[in-house]
Amino acid sequence: MDTRRIILFVIFSFSVLFLWQAWQQEHMPPPPPKPAASAPAAAPGAAPPPRDVPVPSVAPAVPAAVPGTPPTSAPAGAPAVPPITIRTDLYTAEVDPVGGVISLVSLARHRDATDTTKPYLALQRTAERTFVAQAGLLGEGMPNHRTQWTPQPGPRELAAGADRVELRLTATAANGDPVVKVLTFHRGSYLIDVAFDVTNKGAAPVAPYAYFQLTRDSKSAVVQSSMAPASYVGPVVYNDKDNFKKVEFGEIDKLAADASRKSPFQKSADNGWVAMIEHYFVAAWVPSDEKRTPREFFVRRLDGGLYAAGVIVPVGTIAPGATGEVRVPLYVGPQDQDVLAQTAKGLDLVVDYGIFTVLAAPLFWLLKWLHGLIGNWGWAIVVMTIMIKAVFYPLNAAAARSMGKMKIIAPKMKALQEQYANDKQQLQIKMMEMYKTEKINPLG
Repeated sequence: MDTRRIILFVIFSFSVLFLWQAWQQEHMPPPPPKPAASAPAAAPGAAPPPRDVPVPSVAPAVPAAVPGTPPTSAPAGAPAVPPITIRTDLYTAEVDPVGGVISLVSLARHRDATDTTKPYLALQRTAERTFVAQAGLLGEGMPNHRTQWTPQPGPRELAAGADRVELRLTATAANGDPVVKVLTFHRGSYLIDVAFDVTNKGAAPVAPYAYFQLTRDSKSAVVQSSMAPASYVGPVVYNDKDNFKKVEFGEIDKLAADASRKSPFQKSADNGWVAMIEHYFVAAWVPSDEKRTPREFFVRRLDGGLYAAGVIVPVGTIAPGATGEVRVPLYVGPQDQDVLAQTAKGLDLVVDYGIFTVLAAPLFWLLKWLHGLIGNWGWAIVVMTIMIKAVFYPLNAAAARSMGKMKIIAPKMKALQEQYANDKQQLQIKMMEMYKTEKINPLG
């Protein structure tokens, strides 16, 4: 196979790959893997805090617990409270009143691979899978993702003409400070704003911290093919210094086994985000970079085969009688490069082409542009193939002419090979003289 055919074969292979990926993303979301162990329950009222609550490098100045006040965890034997269901135009979400955990996001426009009548579950907490979004405040007696929150009355479905729906949850810190957790779901967006409002009822200023984390098992969301490279599943951290850093589950295991091991990413920054990615979808906490707020990234191994990745941000100093707020958006949805690029700087990098980025990125851009014009992936790839053939036509024509001339002189070439069968050096000299006489470029 000559160089021309190799080039065309590579280009056509990439085109078929992109068409297949685009069709898969719209019609064949990944199937759920085999059952995994579920997350362990925390002991109620236990101190120190549960293992799945992060600990910052520098202890935050948060209110201390007051004797006799309720514990942060749900009391033992408390009746189970059903999850709160929120419906928007793009998805259905479930929020657990215990912790205010987003325990399910069901994407209406993406189908389950094993049953196309069902939507794809980007977040879920079942016997088979664990992938949830958690958030809370840090400090003794502060409400966290194991606290029993009280939902406030309000709409649970995006009304016609409305651009958002809010879910408000309330809890009380051990020192009596009221805390409100507000989850805002937007029309036409996979972003969920998660905010904490903390009111300081004490006589001295306080400066609490908040954490936002994603907790999941290590199972791949797709059946990996032996004929293709395995897609990455796991945490990623992005900031201006590290750029895009994958932190594999195996690396987290090593960090857990050796506390002195160097972190593979910059823990402290004033920009960036943290995410968990899989083949077609991504969940990411994306703090605003507008004010360059300091933040601390973390990854942790938890019990039950689970892993957490998240970010800790300051609420800020809250004067007595004042209310402080911290807000961090959560993106849960498909890996749409255009949407991700608009959501946060560098978030579109979760669509990773690996070592073929130089070729794949422009070809995929061209394919998407053609699909936008034509509206059909099949015809888009046909048109792209014609365009590529047109671009390479001069090279193809020159190669065809050289091949034609080589066929003409083939008998003479065979005669030279028989004549100088025992003298390779002289054969090469005679062949070059023939090329020069016949005006043939053998590299053509």
